[in-house]
Amino acid sequence: RWALGHRLATLTTGVVLFVGSFALLPFIGISFLPSGGGHTIQARVELPPGTSLTTSEAKAQEIEELLSRSEGLDTYDMMIGQPDPGGAIASFQLTFGRVPTSGTIDMWLTYSDGVDMDDAADWLRDALTALPGEKEVSVQQTSGAAQTTQVEITIAADSLEDVRDANDQLLINLKNVKDLANVSSDLVSDRPEIEVQVDSQRASTYGLSAEDVSLRLRDALYGQKATQARIEGRTTDIYVRVVYDGESDGAALDLLPLLPLAPGGTPTLGDVATVDETESRVQVSRVDQKRAATIYGIITSDDIRAVSGKVDDAIGQVEKAPGVE
Repeated sequence: RWALGHRLATLTTGVVLFVGSFALLPFIGISFLPSGGGHTIQARVELPPGTSLTTSEAKAQEIEELLSRSEGLDTYDMMIGQPDPGGAIASFQLTFGRVPTSGTIDMWLTYSDGVDMDDAADWLRDALTALPGEKEVSVQQTSGAAQTTQVEITIAADSLEDVRDANDQLLINLKNVKDLANVSSDLVSDRPEIEVQVDSQRASTYGLSAEDVSLRLRDALYGQKATQARIEGRTTDIYVRVVYDGESDGAALDLLPLLPLAPGGTPTLGDVATVDETESRVQVSRVDQKRAATIYGIITSDDIRAVSGKVDDAIGQVEKAPGVE
């Protein structure tokens, strides 16, 4: 009866409450198809470019020791390096956005029923990050539901230096965003390589071409059959090669100039070429004929909109050079 007798006051109050409810929208979290129901975690540890398989295997043993202390872990599979690019496992390894290398350790972990998967993922991420040495760690839950929480940001410019500068700034900003994990970039850092510059004029004085020098160098690095030996009753081929894995103490740089290019020991590689160690970019992408880098991340919070807003703020804080998109 009071409402019917005070219609203006009732309508005014209703309008004020209706309009005022919109002010609460920024405080309401939004989540679309939240993950749940899965008991599997996929993880990756990426060691610096140029890391040898021997070093990666040693790090994998440390990780296995760590996993033995993980509560509720039923089984796990681990793979080091890159499999057959056409195989089924290769497609799984591309989940984190970068092509695996000899320094990549991928893991698939299955947990028992009743395990809090959010806590398990957080524990694994913290434990892997705490391992000694330089590395990038990525951990994410997997399930049958569609994953809608992955963040992908592409940076493009004509200059690789401009892309690298914006990429480095944005990586730092995004790693400080709460509830954004597995932040990484496909702009892989440099790795050491041996560069051989053949002096065609000097090589011609010995009757050699640049192609002849290249073939001899390939034999040295990939191996050339030297002899055979009887080992445990079997005839075994013996190959000789120069070992270089990017982690040596310079032995390869000292040996290669002494490499003989013809019978008798003359000339050597050092007589017709210069041998240096340089840094080479492992992977560079292109978008619309521009150099590009893509940064990836996983939102771990149910409030996707709030985290997305923080990501937008992080992008806005980057001091971009002209032409960077």
